[in-house]
Amino acid sequence: MMKSFLSKGAHGGGYLPKTSWKQTTLRKNEGGLKIKDLYRWNLACMPKHIWNVCCGKESLWVKWIHTYRKRGQSIWDITMRSIDS
Repeated sequence: MMKSFLSKGAHGGGYLPKTSWKQTTLRKNEGGLKIKDLYRWNLACMPKHIWNVCCGKESLWVKWIHTYRKRGQSIWDITMRSIDS
């Protein structure tokens, strides 16, 4: 949504963006707007989630994974579905 706003405007107009998405995610002192790249942020957080599942951390999310997705199999054997986030 942020990327679309910065590239098309509030009403989805068809003008060319003044800067690239990569440029907007840079720090302000590097000439960017310091907007987080959520794709990269998600990739950075995934190892921590996998670690929590493997170690059996006490959290609602880990309990849900063990109950509904893992069901006694290894985390590496779980098949991803198209509806998984």
